[in-house]
Amino acid sequence: MQVFDASLYQQDAMRDSQLRVLSIGRLDFADPGGPDGQEGDADFRLLVVQKGRGEILIGGIYYPLLAGYYYLLSGHRPHGFLFSTDSQVMDAALKIIDEPFRRLMSLFPAMGPCQPKEMAELQRCFDLQTTEGGRVLTKFCLDAAVKSVLVSIAQRIAPEQHSSHGQLSKDKNEPPFPIAEYIRERFSEKLTLEGIGRHFGFHPHYVIKLFNDRMGMSPIQYLQEVRLLKAMEYLQTTDMTVAEISDRVGWTMSYFSRLFHQRKGLSPSQYRKRHMQTQTVS
Repeated sequence: MQVFDASLYQQDAMRDSQLRVLSIGRLDFADPGGPDGQEGDADFRLLVVQKGRGEILIGGIYYPLLAGYYYLLSGHRPHGFLFSTDSQVMDAALKIIDEPFRRLMSLFPAMGPCQPKEMAELQRCFDLQTTEGGRVLTKFCLDAAVKSVLVSIAQRIAPEQHSSHGQLSKDKNEPPFPIAEYIRERFSEKLTLEGIGRHFGFHPHYVIKLFNDRMGMSPIQYLQEVRLLKAMEYLQTTDMTVAEISDRVGWTMSYFSRLFHQRKGLSPSQYRKRHMQTQTVS
């Protein structure tokens, strides 16, 4: 009779040959520091927003934190969070062993939409870590599950990396989504769906569909997010007046003040004062 040797499953050599999950945990509004574990050794961190909204700073660039989106960070790249509502973010720290797999991950956009099945798989990983983290097979299951999520995302990205269809084609050195890049570059201008459509040669309705499929929001909603983040940056890093900032981002002062208070719970001036106090304390 063949005897099952459980000690074999305690060897690191039995784990996935391409990646290993060092830890998986959850960030929330009250504890934005991240899960305990071996994150310092991580090559990448995969963040997936379950609920809430806010901002994430990656390499000096602000991105909106949106429910249902993933964010891929280099393990040693500076980043920071600013949650504006009650939020939950799953956080997996990854060690990449296989160089071709590392190159594949380097093609991932910094952010992108997650499919429901990918969200469910990551939730299963978190539950497994929470309830069965001490079992010898758990780490092998986590490796396989997180890898399957990354491969699923890569399958959606791959056609874009090699597409030759019109204005949306790109290589790894070009922006991950040219329509979004177009909006980011011209956020202070008076942008319309008709004008964006003319620029890319698409009907405005098709622009909306492309944007919703890729970003989970309309182009106009995205423009509002970009303007708001830019206004926050100006409030934090310049001495421009609120009126100057509102003009710089393409809004009237009254609309800017009303929207900012609506979204942040503070006036622009109060936000700047709080940021300055925080910087002084730190």
